[in-house]
Amino acid sequence: MSGEARRYVVLDSWRGIAALMVCLFHFAGNNHLADLPIVTNGYLFVDFFFVLSGFVITHAYADTLVKSATLPSFIAIRFARLYPVHVFMLALFIAYEFLQILVIHLGGSVATPPFSEAARSPVAILTNLLFIHGLGVHDTVTWNGPSWSISTEFFTYILFGTSCFLASGLRIATYILTIFLSLFILMKFSTDFMDATYDLGIFRNLYGFAIGALVYYLLQSAKENPLFGALSNTWSEIGALVLIVAFISIAGDRWISFFSPIIFAISLVVFSAENGQVSRFLRSSSFVFLGKISFSLYMCHRFLHMVVFPSGVRIVETVTGIPFAKKEMTANGQQILIGADPFQGDVALVLTLAVTIVTAWLLHTKIEMPVYKWAKRKIQSRDSIQ
Repeated sequence: MSGEARRYVVLDSWRGIAALMVCLFHFAGNNHLADLPIVTNGYLFVDFFFVLSGFVITHAYADTLVKSATLPSFIAIRFARLYPVHVFMLALFIAYEFLQILVIHLGGSVATPPFSEAARSPVAILTNLLFIHGLGVHDTVTWNGPSWSISTEFFTYILFGTSCFLASGLRIATYILTIFLSLFILMKFSTDFMDATYDLGIFRNLYGFAIGALVYYLLQSAKENPLFGALSNTWSEIGALVLIVAFISIAGDRWISFFSPIIFAISLVVFSAENGQVSRFLRSSSFVFLGKISFSLYMCHRFLHMVVFPSGVRIVETVTGIPFAKKEMTANGQQILIGADPFQGDVALVLTLAVTIVTAWLLHTKIEMPVYKWAKRKIQSRDSIQ
């Protein structure tokens, strides 16, 4: 595929913001941000990834896949984009389990026996390696929890690539049908409203991706419409920003959460023009950087939050004798919150976000992009797709 496709810098920045919000959602901390609705409902930002993916992938690949039989190469390139980071993070989680075996062998103790839980079982290693762990084969998220979404994303890419060989009108009809069918299945069978992951996550992904793809085609036909121009300004961007914050803050685990992809689609329409002052702000180097490392940020944060940071807190508490964590009971048992008080937790949050961002940058520059670029060159050496 031609590399001349326009890059939506502001939408990339939004991807970085969404990844950061998912990090905040998963961070078990006692701080002043922890109870904000925009944080406690931050799982909905995963739907922004799906909508944006549908929009960007359609923009980048749809025309080339129509013109040439390059589906296998398209799938191989998308696989190379997702799989290396996934396997690397899986290896870290598995290595930690073996480390716990060593601790037990040396006479120490661990919270749960290594490889004993369904989420950390040998079978789950196999399904993760096969990239099918997000397709309802387990009754829980496994290993690197957020990776359920890239498992479903990969199979969504396959369905998308296949749809590109349909006639234009039939393709759009297929996306519309996918939207309604996926929404129906989620509403009918999801026990956690839009928070469907390991079980119905593929339908959540298809729902958002199809909306993003449909928005792309609608924008292509609407760009000469005066209404589109009216949306391309600062006030529209502020309105879209307020809409996102307000919607996520009230949606939570309620039926209204099913419509989060539609809210993100509206914001995508507004920010795809990149004309307002908010867009100018989002084109700053900090947000561009955040967007660049967003995939690695999304994929590495759970290991840091579940393994590295809690272990670091225990070491610091042992060495200093000063409490740096708070224990609280939840429906799933005892939970350790980083920060003995909210102000201490605020400092911990800043430090952990900084460490997470640096780690994501290292993962992006040392694993994600080098392996992806190498694989892409190999694929392109036998096919013209990019």
